Order: sequence, then C-alpha cells, then structure tokens
Amino acid sequence: MKLLAQFRDYFQPADERIELELNRTYARIFNGLIMALLVLGFYCLSFSQLLSVHNVPGSDGLSLQMLVITQVIFLLVFIASAVASRKAVELGTFVNSKIVSEESFPASFSSKFSAFSCALVAIALFLTRSIAEIQIVPIDQCFFYVNAILGGGLAAFLFPLIYAGLYLTWKEARAKADELARELED
Repeated sequence: MKLLAQFRDYFQPADERIELELNRTYARIFNGLIMALLVLGFYCLSFSQLLSVHNVPGSDGLSLQMLVITQVIFLLVFIASAVASRKAVELGTFVNSKIVSEESFPASFSSKFSAFSCALVAIALFLTRSIAEIQIVPIDQCFFYVNAILGGGLAAFLFPLIYAGLYLTWKEARAKADELARELED
C-alpha cells in the first residue's frame, strides 16, 4: 500500500496548470486516434465490399478477414467514445462548456456541427472507397459516382442521428450541471 501511495504522489501532476495542459494533450490524441480508427474502419469495410462487387477471384477469405477487422475497429471506437461521452455527461460537461451553459438547446450550432460532421463522413467514405477501389481494379473501372452517392446517403442518414445525439447529450449534461449548481447553493 505504501508503494501505491508513493506512485500516486509521483505520478500526479505538480499543479493544476500542468494537469489542464496534460488533459488537453490527451484529449487531442484521443480524438485523433478515434478519427484515424474510423477512417481505417471505412477503408477496411470498403475494401471488403469492393472485393465482392468486382468479383475478384479467390478473395472470399480476405473479404471475411477484412469484415472481422472492421467490426472490431468499429466496436472499439464505439466503446471508447461511449465511455468518454458518458463520463463527460456524468461530470455535467460536454464538448464545450459554453454549450452546457446555454439555457435552451443551441439548435443553430447543433445543425452546423451535424452538417459539418456529415460532410466529413461523406468525404472520408468517398475517399476511402475510391482508394480501395483503385487498388483492386484499374481506374477506368472504378465507380466514383457510386462512391459519392454512398457517401452522401450515409451523411443524410447520420444527420438526424447526430443532431438527436447532441440534443440528448445536452439535455442530460444540462440537467447534471443544474444539479451541481443546486448542490453548490446548499
């Protein structure tokens, strides 16, 4: 037990400023890793699908392996994001403390954020599918327009989900922030 206490003493930040900077650094790294995993997941999923679309002989085993890898990647992203989001909501915080301090739901910001996120997803899907397809077949046999339609369709599907997720998270984080404010008043 004494050894654990010594470790805690040495591994705690020296002051609040250092702790704040470390938290910012780790948050950026975490977000970057989540984005990289999503792009990798899109690529693996696209590669797996395109092997069967273009009837590449002998690719059934590789396609199945890519599909399993994709499922593991998306599961890891979901778990990491859900745990981090849940913890932030429990603390009464959100992506930005200004959002939680708003008395009413910031619909304009949420619409813009959802649209921007969907545009990034559409571009990422288009690019990863196009890159994977170029690796499988010659460029003149690639279906770029289909890749664009799939990206746009996914973006249209995700927009209301992201918007609703922002609303529900804001609502819960706002309730927690109000509860914390009441506790401080007492």
